[in-house]
Amino acid sequence: MSSFHSVTRPTSALAEEAPARRELDFAAAQLLAWLLLALMSTLVVWQNQPDDLSREVSYSLYLYVTGQLVAVGLAISSVVELWRRFLRTRWNYLAALAASAALAWWMLPEDLSNFAARLPGPSTLWVPLLVGISAASIPAAAWLGRLTSLKWVRGAQILVGVGVAWENQHFATHDYPGLHFFLAFGSATLIGAALIGKRESTPAPAPLWGSALRFLLAIPAALVLVVPPSNAVGVYLYRGSQAVAAPWIVRLQQALPSRRPAFKPGDSRWFVANATPPEQRPTGFDLLPEHPIVILLVVDAMRGDLLDGAHAERLPNFTRLVRDGVQFVNARSTAPATIQSISSLTTSRYYSQIEWQTKRKLSGHCYPYPDKNVRFTELLSAAGITTATRAGLPGFQTKFHVFTHIKDELVVGGGRKPFPTSAGIMPTVIERLERTNANESLFLYVHVDDTHAPYDLGKGGKTKFERYLSEAEVVDGQLGLLMRAIETAKLDKRTMLIVTADHGEAFGEHGRYRHTTTVYDEMLHVPLVVRFPGAMPRRVEEPVSLVDVAPTILDLFDLPTPGTYMGQSLVPLLAGQKVRLDRPLVADSPRLMRAMVFDDGMKLIVDTRTQLHELYDLKEDPGEKHNLYDEHPEAEVYDQLMQTFFEVHELDVPGYEIKFCR
Repeated sequence: MSSFHSVTRPTSALAEEAPARRELDFAAAQLLAWLLLALMSTLVVWQNQPDDLSREVSYSLYLYVTGQLVAVGLAISSVVELWRRFLRTRWNYLAALAASAALAWWMLPEDLSNFAARLPGPSTLWVPLLVGISAASIPAAAWLGRLTSLKWVRGAQILVGVGVAWENQHFATHDYPGLHFFLAFGSATLIGAALIGKRESTPAPAPLWGSALRFLLAIPAALVLVVPPSNAVGVYLYRGSQAVAAPWIVRLQQALPSRRPAFKPGDSRWFVANATPPEQRPTGFDLLPEHPIVILLVVDAMRGDLLDGAHAERLPNFTRLVRDGVQFVNARSTAPATIQSISSLTTSRYYSQIEWQTKRKLSGHCYPYPDKNVRFTELLSAAGITTATRAGLPGFQTKFHVFTHIKDELVVGGGRKPFPTSAGIMPTVIERLERTNANESLFLYVHVDDTHAPYDLGKGGKTKFERYLSEAEVVDGQLGLLMRAIETAKLDKRTMLIVTADHGEAFGEHGRYRHTTTVYDEMLHVPLVVRFPGAMPRRVEEPVSLVDVAPTILDLFDLPTPGTYMGQSLVPLLAGQKVRLDRPLVADSPRLMRAMVFDDGMKLIVDTRTQLHELYDLKEDPGEKHNLYDEHPEAEVYDQLMQTFFEVHELDVPGYEIKFCR
């Protein structure tokens, strides 16, 4: 009987005694998806790391790239597991949307504001809408991945997620950290959801091997969160788009309070706060006769090395200008973006010393509308000197406060680019010169945009740089017309022509292209050539800056320079004197990066949002490839000098905070 009963037990009872088959749950699937992203990111880092990177830095880079993504995966997986066990409701997707929205509003407005500014209507509406759409993409990816149990559909979804994650490593590199993170977040969510598909999973204790795996993964994750990377590692980590978590983890780490050692910069007047600094008197060198004409020609995005002689045949008029004038071969811009560098030029102050306001709220583009610093054009106009501008960029109008007190202002329209070319602007310049009378002192600002991306105005070429150089040839032709017009109008005896650029342009150096994003010298080194009657043609090695232009022009018109100006007159150098300028050479980016070049040729770069440092010996390493900050014995001194300079010259506007601008 007992045997009979044992054979005929109900199948339901057998099912209850059979070991339960444990399937992958959503929390574990999310962790696996982030592990896959970590593997891909490490592979991209390995493919793109510089050849000269030391083994120690390479291994540390792999550890931080992998560990940070593992940390994110563990965090998200843990939240999902806790929610699944204790708070599971029918409102799961709404809860996920709320959490995603909070994260998106922290990460995305800065990235989306630039795009929103180009859309019709106010950015105040577009930015929240775009943030909301981005936030909704995360629960949408989870819902889509769990929509079906069909294996071929789930496989396709996994491939889509992997494809998005892989392309995310190469999309908008070195910029838009919020978008990079959300693309990674969305792809990981889709992959994880598709791994389990449409099936219900009941909470169950995790197997021992799963707990052990989480513990082992938590070790490197905790290490990279608790121990910040060295500067050498941090710079490469933050620079690479493949490290999608790095910008946010670095910002959180740098938000912790730190103690700075005491430092005294000495008695240099540039490092001591002074509410009423003395003005700089004119130097007394008469380089121009009575009623001088000063033309400042700014060529947008023109690199300084275009005039090093290698392109002399293709740029004959620039070559002639160099041959006949004074060339400052170590000239630098103050910012890698146009409005900011020209505002710095007109005020002889740096970006963080100027008050900025967005053109439209959340647009990301800043203009110095409320700034109270005195522009040199205001001083010229007050002295009875005619001031004029000829440009295609409407932002140079006085209503934008980049310039002020311009008596003769003209914005030229037309052209194949968003802004008109030099061929459209130069005739208006020549016309203005032709009607300059003999008793008129004139300052004329000219801005041409030909050499700005997308490099489609010249004869073309196979590479971006060749097309860029072809556009410089277009400007060269117009420069020749200008120089001939000055001679034809018989103004050459009283005219000084100053040719420079607002910033440089990158073509793959440090993995960057175009401008704005860094303060390396490919974006800061600009041409500065001055031709005037009686000039002694020569190359000047003394490092100079665009902040020196305003004091120089005031000096040429025998006017004093305000003590608040950060630059010094170059007139003694133009006159052939051997002088050493003692003001610091600084760059201050709207992306909140700063650089300072010291007398010994060392250059310090600091990202003020992450406090990552780079230190280069420009004499031995002009390409800025070998970061010496972690090993140089005087690194901290350079750092304190820069911090002290900006602290003592801090903009004194109650309630104002330095803005991040695109």
